[in-house]
Amino acid sequence: MTPQEFAKLVPRFKDDYEFYAASCQKILAEDRGLVPFIHNRIQKKLDGWYKEDLAGEFGIRWVILKPRQAWVSTWVAGLIQHRNIFMSPRNSMIVSHDQDSSEYLFSMQQTFYRHLPVKPKINA
Repeated sequence: MTPQEFAKLVPRFKDDYEFYAASCQKILAEDRGLVPFIHNRIQKKLDGWYKEDLAGEFGIRWVILKPRQAWVSTWVAGLIQHRNIFMSPRNSMIVSHDQDSSEYLFSMQQTFYRHLPVKPKINA
């Protein structure tokens, strides 16, 4: 995707995380390597709840008790990146129960960033 193509899609990317994820975010799938982040059924349900809560008056504070291998952590990590790019200025933190999980989530963020079609401009 060229910077010009990206620029034309920014309004949709900003309003549609699922479209942004499929178009701009890459994940490492165990059996297929680096692939576009296409949301699964659970992630689509989370997207719907997220949009409802975002439109509400109380903001968003979730605690998610999740099954293993539902890719919820991936969805949250991708959403945080999306919000940091399109709803700045933002600071974010992902908290995990142990060092290995924290390192895995951090590496996921690095993968998302490394494979963005256009890197965001950072104003320091």
